[in-house]
Amino acid sequence: MKKTFYPILSVVLLLILLGAGCSQLGGKGSKAPDGGVFKTADAGKTWVTSNIVPTAQGIGTLATTKVISMEIDPQDNGVFYLGSRESGVLYSDDATVSWRLPRQAVLKEGSVFAVEVDPFDRCTVYIARGSRLYKSTDCLRTIDDETYVETRAGVSVVRLALDWYTQGTIWIGLSNGDVFKSIDAGKNWKSVLKLGKEVSQILINNKDSRQIIVSSSTLGFQRTSDGGDHWEKYAGEASKL
Repeated sequence: MKKTFYPILSVVLLLILLGAGCSQLGGKGSKAPDGGVFKTADAGKTWVTSNIVPTAQGIGTLATTKVISMEIDPQDNGVFYLGSRESGVLYSDDATVSWRLPRQAVLKEGSVFAVEVDPFDRCTVYIARGSRLYKSTDCLRTIDDETYVETRAGVSVVRLALDWYTQGTIWIGLSNGDVFKSIDAGKNWKSVLKLGKEVSQILINNKDSRQIIVSSSTLGFQRTSDGGDHWEKYAGEASKL
């Protein structure tokens, strides 16, 4: 049986090379747009696009959309979520054969830097968009837009991670370098780290979720082994976490 791989890095690289193209779904971009999503079924030997977006106005395309994040439902590998630079979030429930827009207008626009599906409940989805963390508990039918609200001007939620072991534990990283943690599914938040520069990644150990690495593109790595109570500078490789 052939196994299909969806390497996010390849998609992101293509989008960076695209430069300034039209980000609207089905919009008129360059003569040969090369954005959106690419898929391989033979471990990278060949690639095909997966950019179809059915809409009320007809068939749209992701070919001119700048995708910046991708999430696969940990409980159903046929369900995908995309975060885009200016076109909000899209999802696929047919293994990327087609993509769909959510019902809520606020999720159809703006930059979505991260999407995460709750590992304990596939219909609970968190979306980092602008200064807010959005949450849906019914597969995007409705949303809570006050799960986290950043009130400081110019500060956005740019990174998001969910604890795979302890249900309800959420980590978010902000554009100013602050890291917050919630242990009650977003009802309350605690500041656990201040990097001083934009958070570029939050990685949770897949064997011990108390071990987390937080990175900044200019300040390196910080590591905790006790769920965020204590931090230390980390000089090792994040890939070995």
